[in-house]
Amino acid sequence: FPSHDTRTIFIGRTQSFDRIAIKSGSTLSGTVTIRLGIYNNTNQIPSTVVLDAGTVAATAINTIYSITINQSLSAGWYWLAAVVNATTGTNALVTFSDVRAFPKSRLNANLAHASVYTQSGVTGTFATATSLSGTNVNAIFVALRAA
Repeated sequence: FPSHDTRTIFIGRTQSFDRIAIKSGSTLSGTVTIRLGIYNNTNQIPSTVVLDAGTVAATAINTIYSITINQSLSAGWYWLAAVVNATTGTNALVTFSDVRAFPKSRLNANLAHASVYTQSGVTGTFATATSLSGTNVNAIFVALRAA
């Protein structure tokens, strides 16, 4: 740990996005720093970085934390990524199994399907994905907002 979680997302047409976000869960305590980003899809796995959006510091329960972005994506599959870089409390973030807790109407969230890959040892900015492991864990839920 930290572990790098990714989920696929399909973009149906060229589109611009102005936010990338996560939501804290009901048991978060302390401060949890999360890096968010987008990866290209190559042969159904994450490959190169499209966007490293930077980090958010989650400090309150049941709160959406977003980063302002200016990202255009062409039609196709992408991977939304999250990594917990530092924590001084309980890491409790909304996972894909809790997706109903994420207010789609507020963020116009694009939902990812069930594929999950993790990469251990990610400590700084995102880089080309390597040594990935497929998994069934409930990855951190990441959402994009269309501009």
